[in-house]
Amino acid sequence: MRVRVKKEQDDAKEADEYELEMFGSFRELDETTREWCFELTRRNMRAMYEMSWGWDAVEKRRELNNGAARFIVARQRETGAPAAFVHFRFEKEDEDVDAPVGYIYELQCEPEHQRKSLGRKLVTCVERLSESEDMDAVVLTVLKVNEAARGFYANKMKYEVDDNSPEEEDCHYLILSKRFR
Repeated sequence: MRVRVKKEQDDAKEADEYELEMFGSFRELDETTREWCFELTRRNMRAMYEMSWGWDAVEKRRELNNGAARFIVARQRETGAPAAFVHFRFEKEDEDVDAPVGYIYELQCEPEHQRKSLGRKLVTCVERLSESEDMDAVVLTVLKVNEAARGFYANKMKYEVDDNSPEEEDCHYLILSKRFR
């Protein structure tokens, strides 16, 4: 399913060079795009994962292939080549809490397509979809060593450290959220 996102005034002109496609599951992606999602995640994140809880390719493929996984892929309008994607799910925030949330598992962008408003556009899509599905928030996990991602979410997207984020200093990650209610 192709989706168009209303152009925000502060989006860069470059964002118009991309078309967004939404997929209801990993299985809906063609084999080439599925492998690209995994390889882009591996290239962008493996070193950071190894500094924290370790890289596990089998587990990452399992996470991407989860039946509840949804994807939005940004493709270059002229060539159709993939440039960025977001992997998200609609789920319960915590087993003890009934709050439904949109949970961003991965936001990945090819290095040559960064700083062109793709991340903002993809996250905004997840936020709008989550709100339309009556989710209470969009939540995500960010590695503490990933300072660029932390800055992006906090400064550009206005996410805050969630109440469910671990407080231990030796924990490798933070849970960030943007609440709607």
